[in-house]
Amino acid sequence: MKQKIRILIVLTIITGYFSLTRHLSSKTIVRIYTALEDYRIPAYQKLIEDAYPNVEVHITRLSSGKLAAKVLAEGSSCEADIILATPANHLYGLKEAGLLEKYDTNLTFASGMEDSDSMVIPSAAISEVIIVNTQELKNNNLPEPTSFADLANPIYKGYIAMASPKSSGTAYAIYVGLLNYFGEEEAFNYYDKLIGNLKMMTESGSAPTQMVTSGEVAISLGMDFEGFDAIKEGKPVKVIFPTEGSPYYFDGHALLKKNHEIKSEVMDVMNLIVSNRAYEVAQSQAYIPVLSGREIIADQYPDNFKLMDMSNMDSVSFKTKMLEKWGKRYE
Repeated sequence: MKQKIRILIVLTIITGYFSLTRHLSSKTIVRIYTALEDYRIPAYQKLIEDAYPNVEVHITRLSSGKLAAKVLAEGSSCEADIILATPANHLYGLKEAGLLEKYDTNLTFASGMEDSDSMVIPSAAISEVIIVNTQELKNNNLPEPTSFADLANPIYKGYIAMASPKSSGTAYAIYVGLLNYFGEEEAFNYYDKLIGNLKMMTESGSAPTQMVTSGEVAISLGMDFEGFDAIKEGKPVKVIFPTEGSPYYFDGHALLKKNHEIKSEVMDVMNLIVSNRAYEVAQSQAYIPVLSGREIIADQYPDNFKLMDMSNMDSVSFKTKMLEKWGKRYE
């Protein structure tokens, strides 16, 4: 009798184990690629996992250039299902390559940001700024710059970090803004001087701000919210909006085209990240809204805050041409 009871207990444990294993393995995996900075990802991961406990979210973070190259290389067999919050100019390149699926939404976006084909869905807008370490400026007896033009001054030689526009959406936005502001010839003359002043040109758009925050350099070109976040952390950092205006770009979401039917769980996640709940997350991290009718909620922007002309920002042919010229001149 005791032997039978022991056998029943063992069978019950084994049955429970396999039942639990089946339950755990029943979670559907949704794979996401993103160019978001690492510290901005958990808010989205939590949003998705709280809403869909039956979904196991795998988020891979890549620089925007590498992300786009990876998706192009993988094609319709891409490992990812969704692209989250990645510079729209890269997404338009993927759209032109036929790798994005149409996604309809009832949301209305700010003028100039909406994709008429509903493949690139705006998520957040970011302005580019000059970020300085005030302590490093003081230590090196350097004046505080107020404009992009100031950064060409030889007194800043060896004190500046910026990213390459070939790998960084942040740097590419600045490149486009300055091309429109100066004109091509004068813009290259400007970059000749600016690059001569650099301590380092990075691959990642967020790396220069990390360098200025740590005191490795005195000046960086970066994203507005990065500077604001550093100030909140008590770093000796100041955000300067250039007198010429701030270049800007917007991040977007996209549904990747597949050579098979898209899983319902993927559509659930996509619907969530293109929802008012997700846009609250986005605007808590990047303050310039992409939804029509919303206003900037942060008080760090000056009264004379203005954005640069960003014509051609999403033109794939313009990007190809101007990055080729950049490569020939600076690489």
